[in-house]
Amino acid sequence: RNTAEILKRTPGTSIQEGKYIVVRGLADRYNQAMLNGILLTSTEPDRKTFSFDLFPAQIIDNIIINKAFVPELPGEWAGGLIQVNTKDIPSKNFLNIQLATSYNTQSTGKDFFKDKGGKTDWYGIDDGTRSLPAGYTTKSNFDTSNIVFKTALGKTMANNWVPVKSVATPNYSFQLNGGFASTLWGKKIGGMIGFNFAENQKIQDNLNQQNTLEANKFSMIYKYDDKKYITDINMGAITGFSIYLNPLNKISYKAIVNVKSNNSYTQRFGNEYSRGDLMKGNEFTFAQNTFFTNQLNGEHSLSNKLKLNWYGAFNILDSYSPDQRRILYTKSASGSDPYVLNISNSLSQQSGSRIFQSLSDYIYTGGGDLIYKLKQNTIKAGYLIQVKDRIYDAALFANFLPKDNPALRALPADVVFAPENFGNGTDNLFGFDAIKGRNFRYMANTILNAGYLQFDNQVSEKVRMVWGLRVEDFDQLVGSVKVWDPRHTYSKVTDYLPGINTTIKLNQTSNLRITASQSVIRPELRELSFLNIFDFELNASVQGNPNLKR
Repeated sequence: RNTAEILKRTPGTSIQEGKYIVVRGLADRYNQAMLNGILLTSTEPDRKTFSFDLFPAQIIDNIIINKAFVPELPGEWAGGLIQVNTKDIPSKNFLNIQLATSYNTQSTGKDFFKDKGGKTDWYGIDDGTRSLPAGYTTKSNFDTSNIVFKTALGKTMANNWVPVKSVATPNYSFQLNGGFASTLWGKKIGGMIGFNFAENQKIQDNLNQQNTLEANKFSMIYKYDDKKYITDINMGAITGFSIYLNPLNKISYKAIVNVKSNNSYTQRFGNEYSRGDLMKGNEFTFAQNTFFTNQLNGEHSLSNKLKLNWYGAFNILDSYSPDQRRILYTKSASGSDPYVLNISNSLSQQSGSRIFQSLSDYIYTGGGDLIYKLKQNTIKAGYLIQVKDRIYDAALFANFLPKDNPALRALPADVVFAPENFGNGTDNLFGFDAIKGRNFRYMANTILNAGYLQFDNQVSEKVRMVWGLRVEDFDQLVGSVKVWDPRHTYSKVTDYLPGINTTIKLNQTSNLRITASQSVIRPELRELSFLNIFDFELNASVQGNPNLKR
């Protein structure tokens, strides 16, 4: 149905989670993707990877998987470089409609829990149901307000801490793809358009356990049994148009927009052995990722020996995760006391929290290649520039109890945060405030300038050699533009990446290939930031490290 299903049938490659590629055992972060000759960036906000289920199979012309580096290719990969090339002008008009469904024995027909959500959850977009109240304007205005105003604002937020129970439905998908070939003003033209939609419901059983071994004595600190109910929505469209100015000169335009959302509810039961407590809790998460790219390419024959290829692209990756909610209850493992809400007079990300995250990436790419052919030898030279701007912002809030109220903490999750249980922020009813910190926001900018010179020599009838040098200058700023800001990290490094690929024709059925090269892997921006966010699934805080090296 899509590119990921094609790739998993290729020797030396496998697919994780139905979309992320592993080449020769090297995980997704060590691989790279290109679309129609243009370098793509990650489709995930906090993971260095590309989701290959974006492209319907019917619009693919060919896929090239490079496992050996040569200088004309981008230098940031170690496992494989996957070049996806879509159809320009089909050989004839076509229209494909595909409906598919599947039955998952672990989820379909079983009890399924999910967030109540809004009216547009079914196609992966939040309709504002999870947005902050109208009275909230900016972080600074909220932080400088008094606690009475803050608590009054928290009181108006939806009391949606209990999931809706349903039955998991079969997974289904729909694809519509079409293309045409014609002439316009005597020029050969063609194009294609595609639309896809898929919904998958799945249930995961996750075990989270921490152990210790001291003085040859094994002990368990905690053990959590999680059941995660996930609804994945994947909706997208792709279009392309090409025109041949003459048989040797072509201009193409391609555009892709894709919305992927992950709507999940996690139910947790566990044992805190170190404290002698039983624990139960849950988390609601809605993550909405929007990926958009548009590309303009040109291929021109300047003479019978010289060719010029040029390209430009603009990509956007927007990630939005509103109103991520977590709640925990604990009780003594040895007594008969009921579960009580794990909330005190301090603000916590782990229980009673409401977290809002947004990320925007804007990527600008341009470049070109010159190809000169001389008998059985070819010389290639090219240049690439890619500029990436990122803004990440998180607003973290939490309910708290200024003074302990055991009766209030004993209430179940569906009523404990009802409006009548909020006070003025100083009494024994709930207060509401922001978890403050400069590290909940960061910006980043990267500039990649790359140039290469490559030779393709037919040394003899049986020996062919492709060799050359690529130079990549990488300028990176993460955290803050202000040098005095502790979040500020800056680096500028030039990498020289040689590559040689020799093919020796042993006979009509066998080749011997010898390659040597140097490439580079750079950390993802999230990995370099000081951002520190608690991860419910890991039961740990995740923080970047500015000292990571390429």
